[in-house]
Amino acid sequence: MADLKVGTLNVRGLKNGDKRRAVFGSLRDTKLDLVFLQECHIDSEDTRRRFGEDWQWGPSVWSAGTGRGDGVGLIFRSHDFAVTAVLSVVPGRVICTDGTWRGLRFRAVGVYAPSRIGERRGFFGALAPLGAPALQGGGEPGGGERVLLRASGAGGGGSDRAAPCPPSSTFCIWSP
Repeated sequence: MADLKVGTLNVRGLKNGDKRRAVFGSLRDTKLDLVFLQECHIDSEDTRRRFGEDWQWGPSVWSAGTGRGDGVGLIFRSHDFAVTAVLSVVPGRVICTDGTWRGLRFRAVGVYAPSRIGERRGFFGALAPLGAPALQGGGEPGGGERVLLRASGAGGGGSDRAAPCPPSSTFCIWSP
């Protein structure tokens, strides 16, 4: 299996066109294959569509929210990725993406948790249907920069540290 380089970035807003072009240009020039974006400030379908049109170096998926800092995205820096399904689990906060990469199926889940500790327990509890037992404890303050990866072979085994993947997946990436 080829190396897959994954990153996460809190962009603190992408509505400003100059800032969006600068961030997208920097991400285009990185060695990362996919990047989870948090706090994109996506509040409408129009904004979501515009962000998708502006990222031209591979597929991208976006979820709009209702709060000022809401909005998450996942950008792929290669057309080797094909997105087959997108689910905005918690609008503007959690996006689940299924797809293929170089013949392998994957599920990538981007999570932008609430900053208030009291809001996290219910928030992470809502992720249980996605198979995220490692995330249900409520999270740690400032702990939103971890990426958990599970790669499965023919036997379906994988790392015990990672959130479980659906049986049909070859690998699963979580960005809480």
